[in-house]
Amino acid sequence: MKVAHIVFGMEYGGIETMLVNIMNEQIKHTSISLIIINKQEEKSITQKIDNRIPIIRINRPIGSKNPFYLIILNLLLWIKGYDIVHVHIPNTIKFIYLKPIKNKICLTVHHICTINEISYLHKYKHIFAISNSVQESFAKYLGREVPVILNGIDYTNISPKENVTNTTFHIVQVGRLDHSLKGQDILIEAISILHRKGYKNISVDFIGDGESKDFLKQLVQSKQLENQIHFLGGKEQSYIFSHLKKYDLFVQPSRREGFGLTVTEAMVAKVPVLVSNQEGPMEIIENGKYGYYFESNNTNSCANAIEKIMNAPRHDMVLKAYQYAISKFDVKRTALEYIHQYENIYCI
Repeated sequence: MKVAHIVFGMEYGGIETMLVNIMNEQIKHTSISLIIINKQEEKSITQKIDNRIPIIRINRPIGSKNPFYLIILNLLLWIKGYDIVHVHIPNTIKFIYLKPIKNKICLTVHHICTINEISYLHKYKHIFAISNSVQESFAKYLGREVPVILNGIDYTNISPKENVTNTTFHIVQVGRLDHSLKGQDILIEAISILHRKGYKNISVDFIGDGESKDFLKQLVQSKQLENQIHFLGGKEQSYIFSHLKKYDLFVQPSRREGFGLTVTEAMVAKVPVLVSNQEGPMEIIENGKYGYYFESNNTNSCANAIEKIMNAPRHDMVLKAYQYAISKFDVKRTALEYIHQYENIYCI
């Protein structure tokens, strides 16, 4: 069976790093190719792809209206004769014209569905959701259930935290700097509240890049928190996996989140996690069994939760979260579940 994954770009991001891990597992069981539509590639990401996986670059300039690149994409799909075409962004289907190919397409929905995406979702016969909460949002709009395939991580490469007490309480947030979705401003506001209460021994690292970087830096400056809050930029997965262990708390303050792969990575690193009570992250921590949560979009709730964790950490929760994460979020299982679904589609 020949499978092609299609993405618009391969840069630092949750979907991209997750896809690399999944493809590297899938190639052990079937033929896998990667097609990158846009001229949008971070070499440090694609270099981690198994060398048995061919990477085909369409090299379309971002936002180009030139139909040449889409014609090349469709001709490529036709000539290569893939049995399965797996896409990861709902609007990808508008770039694929040939009906025989459309029947082979499957989509993974990586986030809570929005009403703007419904017209695209209706065009897919085969859809997977990365969590129960994503599945529920999909069913609400389209009235049908889809298979849930949980995202997975290669936990063998994550260094676990050691029981070391630091004079400074180190917090990390990992993700694209897009405050409208990821809520980094909520964490900054929460740290400002704690700072005014006398907590001067808090340090926060943001790992990631994105369109909100300037806004967030200006917010930090306006709160006079430059010495407490640092922007480290985008980092390779290997860097994150080796550095998570130095932190005392991982915070995911998202305003909208369908899953939260980085939350599971922190759990495997034996770092306590604090998430907003969005459906995806709450599903990961089983509503507080394996992590802490605060009221979404509420800076005071976030600050109160951080203060509570600083003063009364629960090491038993961290150990249980670690054991739970390595048993449930294994990329090997994710890859095999997708292959099983491909086989079902291929036999139709």
